Amino acid sequence: MKTILIVLVILLILWTLWSIYISRAEQMTYTVLEKRSGYEIRKYDPYIAATVTVNKNGREGLNDDFRILAGYIFGGNESQKSIAMTTPVLTQEKTSESIAMTTPVMTQEKNNETSMTFSMPKKYSLDTLPKALDSRIIFTEVPSKKFAAYRFSWYYSENRIRTKKARILEMLKKDTISTV
Repeated sequence: MKTILIVLVILLILWTLWSIYISRAEQMTYTVLEKRSGYEIRKYDPYIAATVTVNKNGREGLNDDFRILAGYIFGGNESQKSIAMTTPVLTQEKTSESIAMTTPVMTQEKNNETSMTFSMPKKYSLDTLPKALDSRIIFTEVPSKKFAAYRFSWYYSENRIRTKKARILEMLKKDTISTV
């Protein structure tokens, strides 16, 4: 019993530290266009995206994508320079149909591939970003876009994400908002 309590305390401390770290991360800027019952319609400003795609999907694909992009921002670049983490992290899983996802994470499935995108801090342009050592990381300028944002917290599981995705799609359909 004492061991379980110690493990729970350690997990709580780690979760708290991670929450503090993420709350201080630079966020993509957006304007709330509409507040709806349970979600918002947001217009995100243009940003520089660092994207990687792997030939896996589900948790395994997301873990591989994250490891590659985190390696880049933690100094895995020609300058060996750390780059601040930003939020949200965007993901896409690819199978046979496009699926709008919750914000800050968006998913899409096709061809058993998973893509993850980190937005780069605003102080960088395509010309000033350190060059990635991993050629799988692709940098692009992303124009302003609109998203439906549905907030939820706690943990990630494929079943939970499916449930939350179904919920926001249900709300959007009810409000006759078309999705891509």
